[in-house]
Amino acid sequence: MSDSQKLMLGKRNREFKLGSRTADVVVRLHEIRLMSIRCEVSNSATNSVAVKAKCWTDKFGTLQVVPAAVLAGVFNLLNLEQSQDHGLAIFWSHDRDKLAKFIDSAR
Repeated sequence: MSDSQKLMLGKRNREFKLGSRTADVVVRLHEIRLMSIRCEVSNSATNSVAVKAKCWTDKFGTLQVVPAAVLAGVFNLLNLEQSQDHGLAIFWSHDRDKLAKFIDSAR
């Protein structure tokens, strides 16, 4: 059984190696997929959040992984829109209730 298969439904792990990249938090959603979450604080609009998400979806596909980011700070709007276009779910650290509702709704 792989490490990702050992994650229990609805549970989370911190610092989890998923493919070649490490997720800050991984949640096993009730509908079986893994939600890989990158946590990022930025004070510069030049930061991009899409690199890990693309690696995860390229390796595992969207049927197995839901890439997400919890963000705080300054980000370039175009970069965020492009990240979402590539399948990244974006949540803001000041509004974590939306993340909790998303996780709960994935049944």
